[in-house]
Amino acid sequence: MSIPLFEIVPHHGIGPILLGMTPVEARAAMVPHGGLQASHGDLDYYLTDNALQVEYEDGQASFIGASHSRDVAFAFRGIDPFDTAARALFRHIALFESGAHRFDRAEYRFPDQIVALWEAARQYDYRGGERRLVYAQVGVGSAAYLAALQRHDLD
Repeated sequence: MSIPLFEIVPHHGIGPILLGMTPVEARAAMVPHGGLQASHGDLDYYLTDNALQVEYEDGQASFIGASHSRDVAFAFRGIDPFDTAARALFRHIALFESGAHRFDRAEYRFPDQIVALWEAARQYDYRGGERRLVYAQVGVGSAAYLAALQRHDLD
C-alpha cells in the first residue's frame, strides 16, 4: 500500500491544508488522513506523532509545518525534505529565492517563499540511520505570518 504524497508549496500550503483555511476547513480536509490528533490554542496537529502542525492567526491558517511522517510522504519542489541532508535542502530552497543566503542549522526563514526550516540534527535522519543532519521541520507561512515574525525580530 502506498502512502499519500503531500506537496509543500510556498504561498499555498502543504497537502490538503491551505494557507488561509479556517480550523473547520483544515480539519475537514484532514479527515481522510486520520483527522485532528490534538489542538492547543491556535495550533492544530495532524498525523501520527503530530507530524503536521497548523498555526492560526485571526482564524486562518498562517503557518503549516511538516515533520517526518510514516503516514504520508512530503515533497518540496521534487525532493523529499526528510530524506535530504540539511545543507542540500537549504541549497535547493535557496535556488528559488532572491539574494544571498547562509546556511543555518538551527533555524532559517526564506523571506521570498516564506519557507521556514527548523533544527537540523542527526536524530532526524530517520531514513539514513542518523548519519546526516536533516531538518526536523519544513514549513510554509502566509504574508501575515512573515510580517508577525519581522515585527517580533524588531522587538
